[in-house]
Amino acid sequence: MGLVASDPFGLSVLDVANAAAPSVVGSANRPFIGHRVAVAAHRAVVVGFGTDGLAHLWVLDITDVMHPVVQGELPSALAIFRGVTLDSSGNLAVVAAGTAGIVLVDLSNPLQPQLLGSYDTSGTAYGVVLNSAASMAYVADGTGGLKVLDITNRTQPTQVGSLGMTGTQVDIGLYGTIVVLVSNTGPMSTVDVSTPGAPVLKHSMSDSASAIRVSVDGSTVAVLSGDALNTYIDIWNISNPASPLRTSSGIVGLASSGAGMYLTNGFVYLAEYGDGVKIFDTGTVSRGGVQDTFVPKDIDAAANVAVVVGKDSTTTTGLLEVLNTTTSQPTAVGELVNTSVGTFTGVALNSTGTLGVVTMGAAGVWVVDFTVPRVLGSYDTSGMANAVALNSTATLAYIADGAAGLKVLDISNPAQPVLTGSLSLTGTQVDIALSGNIVCLVSNTGPLSTVDVSTPSAPVFKGAVASSAAAARVAVNGSTIAVLSGDNVNSYLDMRSISTSGAPTRLGSVIFGPFGSAMGVELVGNTAYLATNFGGLVLYDITAPATPTLRSVAPTVGAAVGVAVNGSHVYVADSPAIVDVFIAK
Repeated sequence: MGLVASDPFGLSVLDVANAAAPSVVGSANRPFIGHRVAVAAHRAVVVGFGTDGLAHLWVLDITDVMHPVVQGELPSALAIFRGVTLDSSGNLAVVAAGTAGIVLVDLSNPLQPQLLGSYDTSGTAYGVVLNSAASMAYVADGTGGLKVLDITNRTQPTQVGSLGMTGTQVDIGLYGTIVVLVSNTGPMSTVDVSTPGAPVLKHSMSDSASAIRVSVDGSTVAVLSGDALNTYIDIWNISNPASPLRTSSGIVGLASSGAGMYLTNGFVYLAEYGDGVKIFDTGTVSRGGVQDTFVPKDIDAAANVAVVVGKDSTTTTGLLEVLNTTTSQPTAVGELVNTSVGTFTGVALNSTGTLGVVTMGAAGVWVVDFTVPRVLGSYDTSGMANAVALNSTATLAYIADGAAGLKVLDISNPAQPVLTGSLSLTGTQVDIALSGNIVCLVSNTGPLSTVDVSTPSAPVFKGAVASSAAAARVAVNGSTIAVLSGDNVNSYLDMRSISTSGAPTRLGSVIFGPFGSAMGVELVGNTAYLATNFGGLVLYDITAPATPTLRSVAPTVGAAVGVAVNGSHVYVADSPAIVDVFIAK
């Protein structure tokens, strides 16, 4: 059975045995205006508004769950009760009372609920949860962030900890010693409260829209959010609180349709204004909402890992997805967000796929541990960090730094990247690739340049050669270079070679697609793999690099925007499908 706070029935009872067709089977024995409900043992507590327009609390016996009976009522002089929670016995209710803070209510005599104590938090108490012993209350305190209250003395609660948070915290849930807070003006956050006096922020992640409610069941979290058009539910896995993973997301109604939500046993129960209750399976809430808003930019793969970087189009923030590629169906195992940048621009992994560098444009680079994932260190380059390549030991990172040329970073200490060398180059450097001690950089306003980095602190310019048009991507394999370039009519595959002196020489070129097709390139053996936007994955035979010939075309689900080859598989960054997998030929 499901219990729903309702107006005007107070508390309604739903038969949810058939989740596809829930039905109302009962209601409270007398009507009232119910807004929030909590249940423990054989008791339900509903908060809402009395006939006097002020906040009231009702206690109901649900021993006969189809016929709830109002046992007691507690009126108040307060404007609103925003949320309520119960201890496991159902004898204590803790109410989030808005600007009045929290209120503790004794329910041991349900016929006469009694005020025990209160605590006026510094913000606006929107939601509250209790630890298993009901000795601590964790409060979503609006712009006041998180408050941790010791309520062992029911008549005199005391604040023992607090944490400032981004945005206005409007609801809260609990998973062991991890509290989950959502904000209507900021992200979802996980906070470690194992030391109540010193809460520690573990991670923050963006939801589909402005958050309204959160519900937690074990390590699964459901977030209800909405914007001017729609209402959304996001499902998260927080088994690793430092790296929450969004597992599904979707539109569940029109704007302002979601009132309340409860998550249990793989189902989300959504209370809607005027439309009753809807039930969603957490495993089948449409994933399209996540995929459609993730706009990939680049991809790299190593060992059993692929990392796709780009942005969340709804929030215009940098987003990366970490995928496990042990099977032909990659699975997302983690993601990272940077709310300070509009997009991630490039990524390179070490040989084991455990560590890499992500470029972030004007914000420089992150060094990332992809096993968690988490940021280990950062470095703000002087230019626009567009792309990155790593040496074989992943101790040096070579950055295509826009108008600032080439930057060489020592990342042997990932927590403290250090600039060890740089070189000014002609044009705006947009991509980079490495062959031995030669880096190849391409510019969208200049030539292909080769640079000798055998002495990292003193890079030496070796030579340059023009591309067919404005260059976008570069790849290198041994002495063979592939450059993708484009003008306002066509996209070109330019084949170049590194001479014995290290300078590039021209081999040949071919038009491979219309304007806007130059998205990604990888060279392996005698094959060039091209990500060509809506042209899919295109393979060219470069056995004779002066005359590349079309070998095959593989359609992708969406737009192919990046490509990486790892062993026998080709991984294509796809918008909106995130990644497509092909067998390398």
